[in-house]
Amino acid sequence: MRWPGYEPLQLAAESGYLGHNHVSIVEFSSATQGARAFRNRVIDAVALTLDEVLLLAQNVPDLRIVLVLDVSNGGDVILGRPGIETIAHLRGRKVGYESTALGAFVLGRALELNGMVPKDVIPVSVSVDDHQRAFRAGEVDAVVTFEPVRSLLLAEGAQLLWDSSMIPGEIVDVLITRQEFVDSRQEDLAVLIRSWFQVLDGFRTRPDDFLPQLARQLALSPDAARLAYTGLVLGDASENQRQFISGKPLLHAAVKRLESSMRGSGLLREPLNFSQLIDSRPLEQAISSRKLRK
Repeated sequence: MRWPGYEPLQLAAESGYLGHNHVSIVEFSSATQGARAFRNRVIDAVALTLDEVLLLAQNVPDLRIVLVLDVSNGGDVILGRPGIETIAHLRGRKVGYESTALGAFVLGRALELNGMVPKDVIPVSVSVDDHQRAFRAGEVDAVVTFEPVRSLLLAEGAQLLWDSSMIPGEIVDVLITRQEFVDSRQEDLAVLIRSWFQVLDGFRTRPDDFLPQLARQLALSPDAARLAYTGLVLGDASENQRQFISGKPLLHAAVKRLESSMRGSGLLREPLNFSQLIDSRPLEQAISSRKLRK
């Protein structure tokens, strides 16, 4: 799934940052497919949004969050057709979204903040890889989507109705694995995390060296790709320390806030065990080895 916050993982693999470590990157066309592959043990780790992780944790009790990849700050959006200017204008209209993943959460929060409920719109299930086509074909009046479709549709005249900057800190992308993998492959995880940090360090200090490849991966122009990353807070080493191991870990607060919201809306059946869900050991090992190498 092409999402700017995940693409540095692919770049880490293609640029040789992973070295000869036994880690390979596999791409899926949607978060739903990635979650299914993880649940069925086809893959050992997967990048997902936090709401998707909480849903998955109901059926995978040994699931562990080991890295924050990014925090969406405008990258997730609701776009409307020309003439539709506000969320309120969606009342009685067709809204396309991936109903089993992040889309349902984004749509629900946008409606809630505008004094509306899901039954005020006509939901249309549209897979991530079909967002652009369905919108262009007029099959939906609005679509819940993200980069790179966001930039492509805005360039074609779509109207921005809502974005994730309106719910700061609520849409977080993370890397998850299982407890057994943390215990048996901690060094591999640490190498993956260090490689992630290397790419982000390079992107921050030498953006023009990294942006062309990221743009190609996203099928965007370099200028559009640069704009896409303005809607994200990328999970570099400093951000992950704030999220996992600071005095008041932001990730713990985000999980609690999101769990409460999802339980209230009926998306979660029962409380989650926070003490087990988040495991900072691979991150701490990666950060410690980075310091030793400097």
